[in-house]
Amino acid sequence: MKKIDDTEKDCKVDLILFNHGYGDMFTCEDKCESASPGNKLREKRLLYLKSIIPYKSNINHIEVLSAQFHGLTLTIYGSKMTEIGDIIHYQKANASIPTSPFNHLPQAAHYLLTVLSLQRNIAINLKKLEIIFETCLKDAVEYLAAPIGVTNSNLFFREDLPGSERSHESNTSDELELEEQERRITESIDQQIKNLESVDEDFLTANDWESFIAE
Repeated sequence: MKKIDDTEKDCKVDLILFNHGYGDMFTCEDKCESASPGNKLREKRLLYLKSIIPYKSNINHIEVLSAQFHGLTLTIYGSKMTEIGDIIHYQKANASIPTSPFNHLPQAAHYLLTVLSLQRNIAINLKKLEIIFETCLKDAVEYLAAPIGVTNSNLFFREDLPGSERSHESNTSDELELEEQERRITESIDQQIKNLESVDEDFLTANDWESFIAE
């Protein structure tokens, strides 16, 4: 999703975080009293990401986030899609900027930590997308397999001569190879994402305060 549809007259955002490879990663709205516009945008982003990832079942790893400011209050929303295509919208966190610095340091700290955790979550989702695509490309090179989505494997491998025994078995063999390739890739993606969520030097980790938004 590279732009908002012209028919969406009531859909306005104040900030869009855009990635050239994966489209809009995050949006923020100001002075919005309803979550409906944000829900629509997150739903469109999930549908777009599902359309470009090699295996649709991997969409369940991706969480799309947006934020809304209303006065001094920041509300963070999230959306995820199940493997069967159902989309779940939910409120992820809420924090407010204190009106006065005096006697409100815990509230200010909670707001700062919420923003830091939001930044981390966006970075993690971007890393998950990179894992999904890089794993598919590495598998194609390592196993000399046609890239995912390529139906004409003759572009990469020589076809057997017509009438040969191998030609008659090629359809069944190709189906089995595709099933094995999907199993191999999805297992690798699942393991890498599991490791990513446990330890990564590139991301801030502090489970004692971050669990309220990261879980």
